[in-house]
Amino acid sequence: MVKTRQMFAILTVAGLGGAVLAGSEPAAPKPLTLQQQIVELDKRGLTASALAAELWKLEKAAKTPDAKRAIYGRFLTHYTPAYHGRNLKNVHYDNAKANLYGDKLLAVLLEQAQEKPDDWSFLMALRRPFNNPEHRNFHASRRAKIEEMLEQQARTDAQKAEIMLIRNKPDAVMALAGATSTQKVAAIAQLLDNVNYGARWRGYYMDTDNPLTDARWKQMESEELRLADKLVEMIPGDAYACVRAGEAYYIQGKAGKAEAYSRKAYEISGTGTMLRAGALIGLANAAILKGDKAAALKACEEILASPYPPPPKNSRNGGDKYGSYVFWANPRMQAYLLAPLLKGGDFDGFQLPWYTGCEVYPTAREADYTLDFIPLKTVTLVAGGGLAADDLRLEFLRRKLERIGVKVFVQKTPAPGSFPVRINTDEAPAAPEKAQGYALKITPDGAWIRGHDKLGTSYGAVSFIQMIDHEGPAKIRCGAVRDWPEYIGRGFKQGRNIHNPNLLEFALLGKFSCVEEQSGSSLTYRALGGDMPWTPLIKFGALEMARIFTAFGVNLYFGQDMYTMYPNMPLTSPRTFEFHKKLFSELAAAGGNIYYPNDDGRGGQAHPADKAATGGQDTSAKLDAKYLTRLFRAIKAEYPDFKMIFCPVYYFGPDSPKEYENNPRETYLKSIREDLDPGIEVFWNGPRVREGGKKKIHGEWAKREYGRKPAIYQNSFGHHMYNYLGDEAFHWCEKDDDPRGLMYDGFYGDISSFYYNQDIAKNGPFTMGYSAYMWNPKAYNPLADSKRITAILYGKKMWEIIRPGNLALAYFDKFDNKFQMWPAAYAERDLVKTNYAIVQEAWDMAVAYKPAAISNIPTWYSDMVWWSGELARNIDTAKPWEERMAKEIAELRETAQKEVALNESKGDVFLPGICFIGGKHRVYGMKTPEAKALHKSFPLGIRRAVFIEKQMTPYSRIYADFKAGPEKDLKLFLSGMFEKNPDDLDAPMCRVLVNGHTVFAGPTLLPECDWGVHTITIPARILNPDRINRLEIVNLEEGFGTQTPPFIAIVYGVIR
Repeated sequence: MVKTRQMFAILTVAGLGGAVLAGSEPAAPKPLTLQQQIVELDKRGLTASALAAELWKLEKAAKTPDAKRAIYGRFLTHYTPAYHGRNLKNVHYDNAKANLYGDKLLAVLLEQAQEKPDDWSFLMALRRPFNNPEHRNFHASRRAKIEEMLEQQARTDAQKAEIMLIRNKPDAVMALAGATSTQKVAAIAQLLDNVNYGARWRGYYMDTDNPLTDARWKQMESEELRLADKLVEMIPGDAYACVRAGEAYYIQGKAGKAEAYSRKAYEISGTGTMLRAGALIGLANAAILKGDKAAALKACEEILASPYPPPPKNSRNGGDKYGSYVFWANPRMQAYLLAPLLKGGDFDGFQLPWYTGCEVYPTAREADYTLDFIPLKTVTLVAGGGLAADDLRLEFLRRKLERIGVKVFVQKTPAPGSFPVRINTDEAPAAPEKAQGYALKITPDGAWIRGHDKLGTSYGAVSFIQMIDHEGPAKIRCGAVRDWPEYIGRGFKQGRNIHNPNLLEFALLGKFSCVEEQSGSSLTYRALGGDMPWTPLIKFGALEMARIFTAFGVNLYFGQDMYTMYPNMPLTSPRTFEFHKKLFSELAAAGGNIYYPNDDGRGGQAHPADKAATGGQDTSAKLDAKYLTRLFRAIKAEYPDFKMIFCPVYYFGPDSPKEYENNPRETYLKSIREDLDPGIEVFWNGPRVREGGKKKIHGEWAKREYGRKPAIYQNSFGHHMYNYLGDEAFHWCEKDDDPRGLMYDGFYGDISSFYYNQDIAKNGPFTMGYSAYMWNPKAYNPLADSKRITAILYGKKMWEIIRPGNLALAYFDKFDNKFQMWPAAYAERDLVKTNYAIVQEAWDMAVAYKPAAISNIPTWYSDMVWWSGELARNIDTAKPWEERMAKEIAELRETAQKEVALNESKGDVFLPGICFIGGKHRVYGMKTPEAKALHKSFPLGIRRAVFIEKQMTPYSRIYADFKAGPEKDLKLFLSGMFEKNPDDLDAPMCRVLVNGHTVFAGPTLLPECDWGVHTITIPARILNPDRINRLEIVNLEEGFGTQTPPFIAIVYGVIR
């Protein structure tokens, strides 16, 4: 034996050991360490429960401290709730396990610390398991114990400073003679964080137990400026420090030093860097404080002129170490948003309309178009009816006309040889006596516009522009129009995290009457909201935006969730009321209105002081409506045109739970009905509203429960997975106007206004469609209006170019978000590749035709070109679905063996739900009875299932093929569940077919919100002689919302 091993070693050294000689015996493989075994487990891709079972086995073998540390650390990651993202359905079970293993790991670490008390690097490394960003808050107390031990073990001043910085004890660091200069700079940065605007704001408004006094606020302001000066003194060549110091000064309204520090940062930073952009934003803020808009604009334009890189991946601060807010809001984005507002507004950024056919849009109520056209070379805008020469509607017309080569004068009498356009002058035709109505008359002698009100005049100006032929030398069509909308509350909610500077232009061309700006008064979606400062530059932009919208008569609502629920300010504190009143009044003075949302982040998360004041019961019912009424009336008394929309908490719709977080639905709704000022609009929310299938009884319910007509905040729309360029949109039609419509007859008369939660860059064409419908329902035609909207936004030929790609993209809807490689993709790989080719070709042609228009409003089509391509590119090389899902299929097979005695050796056919083609694949359920008790709609036990959604979704049917002959009747065992809306009388209607023959039709007999089995007989006579058969299951319920009831979930099928 020894000789054989020696010979093998000699051969190996000689390079001949690649194969073992016959009869030889290689050395036994070295056993894996426990850490290596954990790594190998992670490579196997086990399910959560299977991984936990394997880890428990390894725990028994862990004997040494290092081994225990490794296994407890892996358990910690496995069970800490943040590891599972936002899925908190099993949080109670996971918390218990995370605490158990957290304590075990802490004991081991403290034990190891005693073994190496002088090894500082080793001791510092003991923090890491509890310092993972994903769960550091969960293990804060354990991390604190480790840090207490480290503070005791520190020997040198540098070591003491290191742990004191970790423990946020900057004053102690500054007192250490041996602390390094780098450590002292870090301490200054911490001291700045402790007194900055956010610290002051939280202490003053959020801390109700020990609130900051006015004197202490002033003291902290002074301290911040002193520390900012000290920071620059210590590191004068650090541009980030200069940006931070400048920011401290401009936040406090001190222009001189703000400019000086920002100028210094500018001079020592590199061109085209995010740091230089931060310095320029500082200069712009200082300029605004000095009243110099031109200098602020110059700074913003310099930012936009350079190709600044985005902030580093997974970083929101651009590399800054000193807590500057400017990098959180992305300086380049601030410049992009503010530059147009510093110019007085951009009414032509999208350069709309591209093509109108020289007819007004939406389709006019009364129009008489002629075939006569008048060339437009020179135009004089003549203002009457109280319009000043600097009225922004005149500026809108001037910019639109000058872009197409028309020379424009604005004066009281027409310039010689010019085409006069008279607005609200005495000789203009009478406008309809309707809100937002207008009259337009165009003859060879000139044009006349008269509005019934401010917004009507704006729409008249838009219609004048729409009557112009934009394809050649400018000319305008003669004719007369009298027009007004059927419904006046036509709005949209600009979401997608960022204000769009072309919002107003889009709203005007679509004839919207109201816009809700989700980014709020920060314009950058909470990046400068909540406990972050309203900087002079951002404040100027918000107020200017309000002023501009008001000048046109469009109601602009600032969504203020950063002050209504992120964080939840204490409504019982007088300071909250004064804060809201001051901020909202500033916006109201400029013409702005307020959207006050409580939907996502208030509820059971109300401030502790509010809960204490109400005894923890009915907190929102006792406080919200009364507070808002008081606030609304206080502002409206000073600004009579002020408006407010409120979005209630809890999603208490007609089919929502009866109680949530100790707040009964009826009590809460009663408070809105009785305590909320009737002048405040209320968004009707809840599952029924989101998914769209509203009925008359639901509309009546909303009016009754809210004590007013509700406003609609439509959070989901579209017959595609996303909204694409060229969509035919019929969803918002009432049934009598289009049988495919999702709104009951009379729906729009039952609401106060309608908003779609969208982003104009992603959903612009789709959004414009419902404004057209609400303007003139009887004239709206989904297909024809899709063509007209596409022409307005992209040009005359765009619809024909993009339509084939639109239809091809619709094919991919069945693959869910970002087009997943589900069973249908394998079964239809040729269709996947063919449709992708059409999608890509249409897109390339569209970009070539109108690149600027596509860049402005790319819709979701631009994203889906990539994702459909990814699916097409990878489908041929992807691992087969059954192989990818082997472990999940094995688990389902085991479940079927337990539940229905599956025995494939005796001929049973097993059909795992995840192998059905169609539907939507999800993991669903609760791990423990305690979790299910809190979330009653979820079944007990986590299973992977295929969900069959409503009829207008891409997931309304599933099918699977199976082999069986027609010799005898068969039994089909379907395992699954269903969920319905609380007000639905029956389970979801469904149909089960075999080879096209119905074997079951009616309300599903699966259990509600729990896993169970439904047995169906399959007659032998409908089975195919060739033994190849198809099982199909269809959800017959109406609607288009996904992941909302009613739906059916199938775990597996067994045919016996």
